[in-house]
Amino acid sequence: MNALKNYFSFKLDNFVTAISPFYFVSKLLGLAPLVLFKNSSRIRNCVYKMLIILNTLYSLIIASFIVCLCGYHFYYFKGNVYPYTSPNTTISDVSSKLLLYGTPLTCILTSVIYRKTLTDILQGLHNASQKIITNDSLYVKIFFICVFEIILANFLIFGLYGLIILTWGMTPFKFFYFETFVHVSALVVDFQFVSIVTFIRYLYKTINKRLYSSIDNQYKIYVNEFTFYKKLTSEEIYKLKNVYKDLYEIVQLNNGYFRWHIVLETTSTFMQLVSTNLNWVIVIKAYLDTTDRKELYGFRIISMGCWVLFYMSNIFSMGISGHLCRKEANKTLTLIHKILLNRSLIPRLSKELESFALFASTRKVQVTNGIFVIDMTLFHSVLAASIVYLTILLQ
Repeated sequence: MNALKNYFSFKLDNFVTAISPFYFVSKLLGLAPLVLFKNSSRIRNCVYKMLIILNTLYSLIIASFIVCLCGYHFYYFKGNVYPYTSPNTTISDVSSKLLLYGTPLTCILTSVIYRKTLTDILQGLHNASQKIITNDSLYVKIFFICVFEIILANFLIFGLYGLIILTWGMTPFKFFYFETFVHVSALVVDFQFVSIVTFIRYLYKTINKRLYSSIDNQYKIYVNEFTFYKKLTSEEIYKLKNVYKDLYEIVQLNNGYFRWHIVLETTSTFMQLVSTNLNWVIVIKAYLDTTDRKELYGFRIISMGCWVLFYMSNIFSMGISGHLCRKEANKTLTLIHKILLNRSLIPRLSKELESFALFASTRKVQVTNGIFVIDMTLFHSVLAASIVYLTILLQ
């Protein structure tokens, strides 16, 4: 009984336990390994290998399930829907659905192939946070934010599909549930990416607050509810420099792990946005041309507008998290240069700061997927491209 109690009880005193809601949901969807860290004192080697095999089989089953859903979806639409739609609408819908199903499929395969990379990312964040975060209340906040995001995501997806059913007078058929499942899977991975990048940004911010506290010698600054005095030591700078280096490596691992998900998710969102905008324009035109059922068409316009807002908020959340992380990381170099202007620094401290500045200046932190940078320019580019492509389709 005590062993069972210990298994289901945990303390929110580190990053891994703080993101446990995302972790358990991801395991259920086949998007995360069954075991994150191998603890030799608790898990024997044979048991660990068995769990890895079970995790791989489960993920492949979920991937096969998504492939079957996609095939059945297209088979039904090929005979019952596409013969009655225009070529532009058919091409747009086929492209968007291929990307819609392909995004979670790629995420599942990535979680299997790059399992060690995810483990290294979470282990690195755990170690870095233990070095500079002294207040466990932060992990409690992260935990409840994760729970809130998961609940919000499910209510949002089911609510949007429910709105379509109500406003379009449709009977809920199976393909709505197919798309709901893949939307939730993709959204969970989006939340994984945004949560990791946001936490990295917070760690950079903590480093900057420690450095900023040494600029003014007359006041105190409060970080994580603890007081740090203005006098920095070479040991403190050495520790902050190592944490900064660790975070740089974590950002590179994070860029590689979520690379294909971001590419496909961005492309999928773009195609879904174009397809939804096209239908939105058609509904608005019908609303302006018709003299009856104005209220029904008005509700349809609102439902399509909600979907457009959902797709844009998805790109915006990824872009703003990457932008703020890069901005906070690059701020470190500016603070180091301000500290180096102090002529009263002891040689050892000055040498550590110069070493820190050299590393920060030669290795710029940037959230990217190897093809494009993930910041607010991504949001602006998707918005502009969708408007241009929609104009081409309407002509």
